[in-house]
Amino acid sequence: MRLDKDPISLLQNIGIALVLVGATVAIYAQSFSFGSVNFDDPDYLSSSIHLEKGLSIEGLRWAFTTPTILNYIPLTLASHMLDKTLFGDNLGGYHLISVALHALNSVLLFSALFSMTGARWPSAAVALLFAVHPLNVESVAWISERKNVLSTTFWILSVWGYAGYARRPGVTRYLGVALLLVLGLLAKPMLVTLPLALLLLDYWPLDRIRWGESTAGRRRASSFAPRSIGFLIVEKLPLLVISAASSVATLRAQGRWAAQAEALTLLERLANAVVAYARYLGKIVWPLDLTMHYPHPYMPEMGGVPLEAWQIAGAVVILLVLTVLSTVAVRRRYLAVGWLWFLGTLVPTIGLVQVGHQALADRYAYVPAIGLFLAVSWAASEGVEHFRILRPVSTRVLLAAAAAGIAALAVASWHQVGYWQDSVSLFEHTVALIPKNPKIHYNLANEYRARGEMEAAILNYRIALEADPNSVRTLTNLGAALNSKGDYDAAIDACKSALGLNPRFARAHNNLGVALQMKGEYDAAMVSFRRAVELGPRQPDAHSNLAKALSLRGEFEEAIAQFRLAISALPDFAATHNDLGDALRAQGKLEEAIEAYEDALRADPGFARAARNLENARRALSLAGAARSR
Repeated sequence: MRLDKDPISLLQNIGIALVLVGATVAIYAQSFSFGSVNFDDPDYLSSSIHLEKGLSIEGLRWAFTTPTILNYIPLTLASHMLDKTLFGDNLGGYHLISVALHALNSVLLFSALFSMTGARWPSAAVALLFAVHPLNVESVAWISERKNVLSTTFWILSVWGYAGYARRPGVTRYLGVALLLVLGLLAKPMLVTLPLALLLLDYWPLDRIRWGESTAGRRRASSFAPRSIGFLIVEKLPLLVISAASSVATLRAQGRWAAQAEALTLLERLANAVVAYARYLGKIVWPLDLTMHYPHPYMPEMGGVPLEAWQIAGAVVILLVLTVLSTVAVRRRYLAVGWLWFLGTLVPTIGLVQVGHQALADRYAYVPAIGLFLAVSWAASEGVEHFRILRPVSTRVLLAAAAAGIAALAVASWHQVGYWQDSVSLFEHTVALIPKNPKIHYNLANEYRARGEMEAAILNYRIALEADPNSVRTLTNLGAALNSKGDYDAAIDACKSALGLNPRFARAHNNLGVALQMKGEYDAAMVSFRRAVELGPRQPDAHSNLAKALSLRGEFEEAIAQFRLAISALPDFAATHNDLGDALRAQGKLEEAIEAYEDALRADPGFARAARNLENARRALSLAGAARSR
């Protein structure tokens, strides 16, 4: 934070920082009791043994040498490993760190802007809007988006460092900016636009561009040395090279997902990009109906609805009008900087290279929205100053309206955070806003099935299939839910439909086998189970189901082998250990059976059936020993 010799000014700065932190905590403290959501979070919590072990040299080596989760984000992965070390399985700690980073980002944003402009209250307004705006909830409340808040910390530090370099140019300061950029890119590659954002700051507020002799006097008054536009561009080239290298690494890491762009025509991607800009603008101005997934309009299998010509034309007009208005207002350069900041920093995620199924995402606006906050705050400050002397009553009304608006944003954010308390709440909110959303209906159905709410699960699987009838995963999981409900004929139909689309999908063979076995078609079930383990050798359910079928036939040797394969794939599943014990006991291998029952109880100490089986096996072993001694 900019230090001020005036103690009153210093106290004001400290007070602003406390307000920013307090507002952030008031909105997000509820998340400290939240867990994870089953949408990307498992990738960041348990997709690698290194993430589950916590911070270590070996884990850091893995993070920095292995692109993962479709990105190269070693610093973010390291932060999650540190979370594990600090908090263990208490996910509230993960949320605490993300909230702390958001609060830090708000304070840093105020400090950086105040350092560059000397304008305390507009800088504070930008930071406060950033702290409380509902569009930022996704970035803070979603564990998976740690990469967003962490990378933004380095983004803002880079801006602040660049201001210091611009004031007193030097190699050391420049290298400091480059290092901060590298660290930010290692957290999330969205920082690739930072060098261009710094060029905007050269225009305003740093005022580093030399425009000619007619403005020489004004330029000499600036605390930053004026330079030619050519020099300033060349000055950014090393940073642009760093950004380009990060872009190449990201495209390689994203591989399969980036290839989705080939399925969309250039015109479709451009149309969505233009409308997405307008939609982001609308969500910043009126942040209602925010949700975690907006289907791409040209992906009908995701529930997308193609854009109408009037939507595209309207978005083009809005963008052109705002671009003209902001750039012609040369006496209010903050308007052009804020607007171009918004447009430019969104480019990497606007969908020109399509990654994923979304048309846009709230999290992508975390940094871009700062540009609009800046333009609005400085314009409002100028308006208040204009009315302050001439119309003091109007000034008070304007300030009261601004305070009420910020309070309303904070309340909306607090309400929005609540949807992230668990997967069901989040997915239900999403489909309530966008009913034709097969991806979210599928995930919601999985959550209901895990809770044992089969009717709700089946309903949501069927809704998902209405939009995407060729989803093999949805058909397969529908079969599993129908099996649990006891509707075996419908389960067989669903699994056969899945296999008609993909005959090599192991899970569909397994679920088909379960339905066939429950109908008494044991031979057909055995064929399905064998095919499942052949296609998916690391599928514990398929190995376990095959083993149970073999046990029913009295083929205990092969059953034991299949149970052991299931356990090797899922060592903590108590029921499989118990079933292995039963098979071993049936063969008279009591000591091995006792060991299997003990493993079941270690995995689940409250497993009553395993406890009874263990007691019976020990009794049988004792009787057998007594009989031998006689």
